[in-house]
Amino acid sequence: MVYTGKSTFDGSTQTQGKEFGLGANVVLQLCKTIRNPSDCVVYFDNFFTSLRLVTHLNDSMGLRSLGTIRKNRLMGCSVEEDRDLLRRGRGSFDFRVDNDAKLAVVKWADNKTVTLVSSCASVNPVGQQSPIGGMGIFWQIVDIAVNNAWLLHRRDAAALGQKHQCLKDFRLDAARGLIYLEKQKRGRPSKGNEDNTPEKVIKQPKVPRPVDDMRYDRIDHFPILSVKGRCRMCQDGQTSIMCQKCKVRLCLVTGQNARNCFLSFHCP
Repeated sequence: MVYTGKSTFDGSTQTQGKEFGLGANVVLQLCKTIRNPSDCVVYFDNFFTSLRLVTHLNDSMGLRSLGTIRKNRLMGCSVEEDRDLLRRGRGSFDFRVDNDAKLAVVKWADNKTVTLVSSCASVNPVGQQSPIGGMGIFWQIVDIAVNNAWLLHRRDAAALGQKHQCLKDFRLDAARGLIYLEKQKRGRPSKGNEDNTPEKVIKQPKVPRPVDDMRYDRIDHFPILSVKGRCRMCQDGQTSIMCQKCKVRLCLVTGQNARNCFLSFHCP
């Protein structure tokens, strides 16, 4: 759903929005899609977070949550001042717990202070974050980004009446697009086309080509000079012209057997 102003949401949600605010309203809309709330924890940043929202998610929807929160939304909950917490050093913290509302507010000192509110966690256990744990969080974020990109791909394919890729193939293409490197073939180049026979297009190259999303995106595909070698578009062409982005050699020939493999390669 694209936000288009205050009329974006239906009437029932607008009533809640007056109570919780726009940011919380977005969270409530998204949380309606969760089918197994007891198995989930929802995370959000301080634009969305309020004590009332965290309580409502827990009491009315069975959803545990955690978010950073702004000082002016603590509704009188008093935690240690920033300057005092920072004076105690990095890693220091102060907290308050409301057992009736099942809420914990924690202020923690890093380079600056950050305050969190949660219905699923408090201050324990206290310890240092290991590098392995940090990498786990990083790769989870990457995984979420890839899945979100696939959802957009599936939506756009449906709008165009096209068949979308399965998630596995989409993830493989995304990986190839990020790590693709041209494997340079060593040795003497094969003999070029000298008898004016029609050029044969290579349909199943042995060396993998860039993924289609990269090949056809029309962004930064500039010709540069390279070591002479076989064209990756036609079978017998020899060229020193390479695509700066795709890292493949492509013919650009004038005269009797004129051809523009550089253009053909980048056009679906």
